[in-house]
Amino acid sequence: MKVFQPVRLAGLDLQSRIVMAPMTRYQAGEDCAPTAAGAAYYARRAEEGVGLIISEGTLINDSGKVGGPGEVPVFFGEKPLQGWKAVVDAIHAKKGAFFPQLWHCGRFAAKPVGPMACPVPGYQGLPSGSPNTNVVALSPDQIEALVAEYVKAAVAAKEMGCDGVEIHGAHGYLLCSFLCPDTNKRTDEYGGTQQNRMRFPLQVVRAIRAAVGPHFPISFRFSQWRLDDFSAKKFKTSEELATFLRALQENGATIVHASTYEIMTPAFPEEDPTRTLAEWCKLLSGGGLVVIGVGKITIGASFMDSLFQGSYTTVSSPAPAFQLIEDDKFDLLAVGRALIACPSWISTLKTKGLETIPPFHKSMLEKWPNL
Repeated sequence: MKVFQPVRLAGLDLQSRIVMAPMTRYQAGEDCAPTAAGAAYYARRAEEGVGLIISEGTLINDSGKVGGPGEVPVFFGEKPLQGWKAVVDAIHAKKGAFFPQLWHCGRFAAKPVGPMACPVPGYQGLPSGSPNTNVVALSPDQIEALVAEYVKAAVAAKEMGCDGVEIHGAHGYLLCSFLCPDTNKRTDEYGGTQQNRMRFPLQVVRAIRAAVGPHFPISFRFSQWRLDDFSAKKFKTSEELATFLRALQENGATIVHASTYEIMTPAFPEEDPTRTLAEWCKLLSGGGLVVIGVGKITIGASFMDSLFQGSYTTVSSPAPAFQLIEDDKFDLLAVGRALIACPSWISTLKTKGLETIPPFHKSMLEKWPNL
């Protein structure tokens, strides 16, 4: 089966087409540095055959921090970067590739910022956890300073031996909030038209590409939905999505990570009743971008139910998603919660069958599981 076979994409030699999706774990140690247990957690998934590990979101500066039950790791400062170097080495020892995901929480940060002033959003009707009540609009000078923070983190990643980086531009966080017409109603060069709304995210991509050179892979993760609105749709048509994908390519991205909470959901059903968002990305980029698809590959419960309501998930068949890979509809398949519940997800599916995959429960997030 193609999904489990080695492949070379975007200059990366991967042991399979399975990607470990980025998942916030709130398990960072002193100085918000990765711990030895965290390195073992990631390396275990590489040892079990995952081709590319994308880290949980790592913060590019102090202002981007999010509230939560524990510490989120950062990608700046001596001790955290030493910790990430240990993660990189542990994953490479198990033949895996590694990207840190570069993150600023924007409107959801403890010090919330965004395209415009507004009340701090909640998580789909749940409280935000921020001690502040209002989002502060970023000035152009502040935007330029944040671009430099992204670049600094990306350069550090390259220097320590990471195989690439992923820019978090999804789920309503900072870069996503600029892309979305519902959350960006600025009247300057960073708002209004689609070209203006793309400006800040594209500046980040372009500046990172200039700093890391032509061959270092850059992934950009985007979503239609936001944490405060699962029905949001920043790209209303495939034409709007095509404009964005062309701009990503032109500014130096090599991979696009299309985040959906259900991978098989049609992205523009009025245009095509079955084509998924990842498929649209592959089609519209003309093969110029490596495409990662993600969303409940073997998870039966919704994101909100499994993480916030405490439901156990059911285990569903990955066969429809696997078939899209077989048919070259997109390139890589990211798996999230299922890899927390079952580190040996690949070998278990191959040798024991779907019925032996354990269900996910949010209690598994309380500590590093199954090391």
